[in-house]
Amino acid sequence: MQAAMAADPYPIFVLTLKGDEARRAPLVAWLDRHGLEYELFFGVDGRGGLAPEWEAQIDRAKATARLGRKMGDGEFACALSHQEIYREILERGLPGAVVLEDDAVPGDAFAAFMASRGYARAGMILLDHSNTRVARGGAVDLGNCALGRPVTMSPFLTTGYTVSAEAATELRRLSLPISFTADWPCDLSRVGAVAAWPRLIGHPVPDPAQSHIAVDRGRQRRWGRFVQPGYWRRWWRKRRSELLPETGP
Repeated sequence: MQAAMAADPYPIFVLTLKGDEARRAPLVAWLDRHGLEYELFFGVDGRGGLAPEWEAQIDRAKATARLGRKMGDGEFACALSHQEIYREILERGLPGAVVLEDDAVPGDAFAAFMASRGYARAGMILLDHSNTRVARGGAVDLGNCALGRPVTMSPFLTTGYTVSAEAATELRRLSLPISFTADWPCDLSRVGAVAAWPRLIGHPVPDPAQSHIAVDRGRQRRWGRFVQPGYWRRWWRKRRSELLPETGP
């Protein structure tokens, strides 16, 4: 899904929770230093359970079947928070948005990417990602800072990405009711997502003590994946794709 050059700039949404001032402080300071405007977007807080309004937007049974384990309220809340950003984009008539989780670590090239409106070069650009499988050709030029490699399977991480209004519509259509983790409830190849290479956003070393969702994760029954309908289709796509290195070039 190739995006036309945006007539209006994308806002930056910093996805955070109330009370997480210290967690988002380094990112906010970086954005301020580089003169980048942003909005704090307060997500769904699942730490005390999910309210009935959110229960109506999730499918716990299907999530258990897909993951091979129960999905915790914190995980559902994280996925719902991203969906709420897509809804915000559509309700406000925005051309799209740049989404940064509050522990995102921007690289030097991110400011140049924003200045050149590189986000307008594809409908969805993953600025941070891990375990990323991409097509062997067809890269998108994201400007002087990176190439956009078309993803063939949804990678890990939602630390930073861009999403057009068109892509936001499709992500909601493919993902609701939520039955998988935030990264990602649907197959991003169906949205035409590309992965920025080199990555423009980094992330801190995972610390379960600081994660709002780590304590929710149960043990996955890995054997169950072999009987899931899409397993062998994903197996075939893996072998026809290329795995990006975890470290930058």
